[in-house]
Amino acid sequence: MYAYAVRKGPGFALSTSILVWLGLSVPAAAYNFKDSSLAIVVLAVVSTLAILLFRKMKLAPIRGGGARPAKREILRRGLSGGAVVGTVVLLSQELGPIWSGIFAAFPAVFSLTLLFTYRTEGEEFSRAIVKPLMTAALATALPYSIIAGLVFPLFGALVGTGLALLCVAPIAYLLLRF
Repeated sequence: MYAYAVRKGPGFALSTSILVWLGLSVPAAAYNFKDSSLAIVVLAVVSTLAILLFRKMKLAPIRGGGARPAKREILRRGLSGGAVVGTVVLLSQELGPIWSGIFAAFPAVFSLTLLFTYRTEGEEFSRAIVKPLMTAALATALPYSIIAGLVFPLFGALVGTGLALLCVAPIAYLLLRF
């Protein structure tokens, strides 16, 4: 949604994207959706639709300019990221882990990345980065979530997190190399 809507400005694109995301995420959380098989099927359908839309938009791969942010920009990014993380932590205390996990996924990670790349690299780069972000998330977050769901009950959160990260690390490494 962001790649499609960013032509009207980053604020409009992020707002629209977050509204679409809320429209898909909130019902799943509200109905305490726990069917993993159906979730994977829905994810596959939505991902396929996104890939088809990416092809239609013909997003060209673009290299970043390698701009080094100034100290003030680094501070701004750190404060923004910290504010988002703090908000998610507050949400987890007020709304519970399911809701805070939902809010952490898209708004906390992707929206700031898209906004910062728009500001530093421009609209086309910000648009083009959506596809690799989605691909990386599918290739790492999905397996991590499945593995964590299987190992947390057996080994607890600490060891389960380590095992899930260990399993996903080779995928992340391959994504960085290629």
